[in-house]
Amino acid sequence: MTGFEVEYPEESLFQLKGLDIPVAKRILHKIENTRSDPHRFFVRLVGRTEYKLRVGDYRVIAGIEEDRRVIVVRSLGHRRNINK
Repeated sequence: MTGFEVEYPEESLFQLKGLDIPVAKRILHKIENTRSDPHRFFVRLVGRTEYKLRVGDYRVIAGIEEDRRVIVVRSLGHRRNINK
């Protein structure tokens, strides 16, 4: 069984480019590490279909599409700004 692919829609790439390089690298590294079993790392958001991943003070909001075996990174940023 192979791991999940990761998709970065335009909005999430824009948010990633706005972060400091070391922070962005840490987030990308953490996402890569979840590809084999995303449900082990991502936590389902209450009342929503998306999941969140903690990376220090930053959060990644993503959808996990089992049928396509894809993690779709919808949003990312500092935890105080991520739900706005």
